[in-house]
Amino acid sequence: MRTLRGPRPDGLPCWLDLAVPDVARAAEFYEHVLGWTYDVGGEESGRYHTANVDGRAAAGMGQVREGGAAPSAWTVYFAAGDIGVRSEHARGLGATLVMNPMEIPRQGHMAIAQDPTGAHFGLWQALQHTGFGAAGVAGTMAWCELLTRDPVAAQTFYTKLLGLDAWLVEGAANRYRALGRDGAAVAGILHMGVEHEGVPPHWLAYFQVDDADRAAEAVGRAGGLVSDGPIDATRGRVVMATDPFGAAFALVQPPPRD
Repeated sequence: MRTLRGPRPDGLPCWLDLAVPDVARAAEFYEHVLGWTYDVGGEESGRYHTANVDGRAAAGMGQVREGGAAPSAWTVYFAAGDIGVRSEHARGLGATLVMNPMEIPRQGHMAIAQDPTGAHFGLWQALQHTGFGAAGVAGTMAWCELLTRDPVAAQTFYTKLLGLDAWLVEGAANRYRALGRDGAAVAGILHMGVEHEGVPPHWLAYFQVDDADRAAEAVGRAGGLVSDGPIDATRGRVVMATDPFGAAFALVQPPPRD
């Protein structure tokens, strides 16, 4: 496990959370699949659940407002040193601000936007909550990627907004781009094909697991649905799934080290 301290570098993925109509039921599901434990906030936070791995923050879960029309979904957040400036930059690049910058008392400042290709993402300016506390161990986010029908527009938007580089991944038939800095990839962009018909553009989070086959079985037992896999891929053994509320996520068992 790599312990992470302090705010993530500006422009990099720093947090993710789930908006769901029954946060207690969702917590049970992900505890069964990923082994998470939780710190539960008070009523003033909507009983926001912070998922922990070995006592370090890995993800969050919040209750959607009663009667809300938005579907259950995971949101990936990117670090923003000045969220007001970064939000206006996003708007100037063609994004729609779904939630204007707001302060979460003592924790940080957040904003939610929809990029020009239709996918939602978050921005986070840290105060006490600096984002992920661990990486490289089961239960933490191992990767995230944007699924979009316009990868060129997405590449232009995110490289300009986040100050990242982009490059085509060799052997991916021009369907996959990496986003990163100094040659180190931090996220991906997948060109959606006919197999994604009817699926809206979205960011997808991959959670690390020790055994993808066993984790896939756990998804089914806990009330979720495995849509694809386990299959062997470049990043390891991968499972595509949805939780009991329809939120999409992925599981990945990294390949063994040489």
